[in-house]
Amino acid sequence: MLPYAVQTAEDGSETVVTLPEVLLPITGSELMRRKTLIKDFTEYFEFGDTITEDALRARATSYLARNPLGITAPTLTVAFEPLWKQPELLALHPRQR
Repeated sequence: MLPYAVQTAEDGSETVVTLPEVLLPITGSELMRRKTLIKDFTEYFEFGDTITEDALRARATSYLARNPLGITAPTLTVAFEPLWKQPELLALHPRQR
């Protein structure tokens, strides 16, 4: 994951804060091909806060811990049962037989 945050100064100028190591590894990934998630963490900081590399790293690491990335999504199989074949509903609506 490539985390970054935009620091806005009082004069309106913006500075992009990144990590010196650039990428944080996504551990436990089941992906066959390597992919990079580019994530903006600006909203994780209050306006006026100084965004440091350590603060950005801490928020990005916390995000990775809470949101497992690179794992296989579960697959669901759905089967529909026709309601007109349900005996409980036939008892409620006898004309539908």
